[in-house]
Amino acid sequence: MLAGPARGADERRTLDFIYVDANEGSASGGHVALRIDTRTYHFGHHEPGVLRLDRDDSPRFLRVYGVLENRNLRLHQIEVAPATFERVRASFNERFLEESAEYAAWDALRADHAFAERWARGEAAVDVRGAGYFGSGRSPGGVLDHLRRRIVDRHGPKALEARRRLAQEALAGLAAAADGPIPALAATGRHPTSGYGLRRRAADALG
Repeated sequence: MLAGPARGADERRTLDFIYVDANEGSASGGHVALRIDTRTYHFGHHEPGVLRLDRDDSPRFLRVYGVLENRNLRLHQIEVAPATFERVRASFNERFLEESAEYAAWDALRADHAFAERWARGEAAVDVRGAGYFGSGRSPGGVLDHLRRRIVDRHGPKALEARRRLAQEALAGLAAAADGPIPALAATGRHPTSGYGLRRRAADALG
């Protein structure tokens, strides 16, 4: 097992280049990583066939590759000045955060696009906690019946029906958005976001 380097406050720092011996299958070409203090950065394959920068706690990285996968790890330490160490650390961390934000936004937009297509076919479904309270007909159990009576007692006999109409109106307003183009990524600084997506708006309309 590779141990972390000891250092004092004024000592030069080390960047640890790690080579992981090849294994079977997708690991047949070996694997490389850069350990920067308590974090290890390395590139991995993610669906759908994308090579992305991963960031793991260094002990976890060593456990996965050295113990669970039983692969030999070879370490080469590169001594650098503290300022260089910080520049490298900041650069890898920033790239990881940027990629994470980009792919999170991408995943959200893809999910919104799929939701809009299902909506257009009349197949869209939204998971909303408690949505059954506002449906028509009798509740399936005694607890829901009790809750329905409490709502009626507090807010009046038309409260549930009024809430249902509001939800239907809100969903009708979202139908136009489902037929329109999916919005592009909106950049906030250097980390993009997908904004207030169609699925979230639909869930909030029913919440």
